[in-house]
Amino acid sequence: MAAVPGSDRLSNLSDDVLIYVLSFLPSKEAAKTTILSRRWRCPLWLDTAVVNLDSRSYAGTGSPACDALHAFALQRSHGRVSTKISIVMHDGSMHGDVLRAACHDEAAVEELRLDCFKEFCKGCPDSDMYSLSPATLPFSALRVLDLSGCLLMDMKQPRRRVAFPCLAGLRLRLCAMDRAMLQDMVSGSPLRLCSPTSASSP
Repeated sequence: MAAVPGSDRLSNLSDDVLIYVLSFLPSKEAAKTTILSRRWRCPLWLDTAVVNLDSRSYAGTGSPACDALHAFALQRSHGRVSTKISIVMHDGSMHGDVLRAACHDEAAVEELRLDCFKEFCKGCPDSDMYSLSPATLPFSALRVLDLSGCLLMDMKQPRRRVAFPCLAGLRLRLCAMDRAMLQDMVSGSPLRLCSPTSASSP
């Protein structure tokens, strides 16, 4: 059926479809949809259960860390929880308050992507990476964990062993951690480390 010239095609879509589309947008842009019409002021973007923050979209204006804190607080004030969280902080502004806010409803978080790789600091020592303790992660329902530019460490001794009972996917990029900690994370999850197999001689 051809659309009527001048008609608003977005208004013809169901809320479920709109929420699905909004879930792929950076939260900064998704929040702006509240100005479109009364229907969007619910606001629909909070029903996505997704928070996407990316410092690269700010171009030197605003504070991605402050926006992250505001987004999580706004969700809680509307009785919503985040199940998928993606935080990209390439500007070095990542700090513990953002992660604590993200993991406030830790039993609900199923996917967490945390990218703190500083593009301007390639080859920097570990001290310039974002220090992260696995014990601070939302581990009870987490299925996918994707970390970049993080130094995984636990200052408390003896080291706390954390179980990830639902973890089905683990991706570590440009991260630093000791092998024992990695083994603990894998041992406490359904994941299994694959050891290379030697090729047999013909």
